[in-house]
Amino acid sequence: MFLKSTVKRILRFICSLLIPVRPGTVLILESSYPSGSNTHILYKRLKEAGRYRVDRIERGELFLKNKSFSEVLRVLKLVVRMSRYQLIVCSHGNEKYNNKQILIDVWHGIPLKAMRHMEPTAAERGLMEPNLDYLITTSKMHSVLMGATHHIPFISRSRNTGF
Repeated sequence: MFLKSTVKRILRFICSLLIPVRPGTVLILESSYPSGSNTHILYKRLKEAGRYRVDRIERGELFLKNKSFSEVLRVLKLVVRMSRYQLIVCSHGNEKYNNKQILIDVWHGIPLKAMRHMEPTAAERGLMEPNLDYLITTSKMHSVLMGATHHIPFISRSRNTGF
């Protein structure tokens, strides 16, 4: 477990240091389309608007199917590619590998169960560190619940990102 976390930190450091973010670019991380993902319609609308360069990646592509060298290399290339986008939008939690990026999680529902940092064991919590910039919620109560699960503060004001 420690190794995974350490590798992620090293990747984040390297990508933040060496990879420039392209202004006006948006990456949509698609999860479980068509059920449970509210990013698909966002992707379509942003593409139609033509204001930003919008791409999407299936979130499942980020997972290693086996631990072969070619599979690890494929995921590393994908992480480097993802590190070039100015804005990343996801709906099921994710990490950014470049500190110059903005990560927005629009989530996919209201939690009625323990999640992430509220889980009883480290294995259930996972290794994801809270490097989320924004979390979109449907109400103040939802904001409080999601803030607790992600270890991020609830702020009821909007912030201008200049994006």
